[in-house]
Amino acid sequence: MPKLVKTSGINNARLLSIYSDYVDRIKDGTKTFELRSYDPRILPEHWVIVYEPKPVMHISCVFQSEYYWCMKPDEAWEHFNHCFGIEFDDYFAYFSGKSYAYGVKVGTVHTFDPIPYEELVEKVGFNAPQGARSWSYEYIDSRILQAMC
Repeated sequence: MPKLVKTSGINNARLLSIYSDYVDRIKDGTKTFELRSYDPRILPEHWVIVYEPKPVMHISCVFQSEYYWCMKPDEAWEHFNHCFGIEFDDYFAYFSGKSYAYGVKVGTVHTFDPIPYEELVEKVGFNAPQGARSWSYEYIDSRILQAMC
C-alpha cells in the first residue's frame, strides 16, 4: 500500500501540467522535448513530476531532464520539430506572439499506476499546477518518490 514520505531532500523536483495526449507521447518516446512559452526553471537532472489535467486529473509518471534551451520559436522548430510531438500549425499557434520557446529535453521516464487528483488533495493538500513549480508539499507519495530513485 502506498504511503506518504517526508520530502526532506527533494529540492530538485518540479511539478508540471501536461495534457494527456502529450504525456502519452512522452511515455512512448515520440515526444522528447517538453515545450513552454515561459522559462519553467527546470535544470539538468531535475525531476519533473507530470500532472495530467482535466479530464484525466492524475499523476502517472516522472521524467528526469537532460538539458534545456531557449530560442526563437521558428529556430526551435527548424532544429527540433521532429522531437516535439506536435504539428506545425498547433506549434505556431501556441507560440504566437511569443519571443522565445523553451525546451526541456526529456531524459529517463518512469511510469507508475495513476495517483488520482482526489487522493493527492486528501493526502497532501495538492493544488493542480498552473505552469511549473517546485514540489512544495511536506510529504510525497511513495510511488512518486520510488520512481525518482
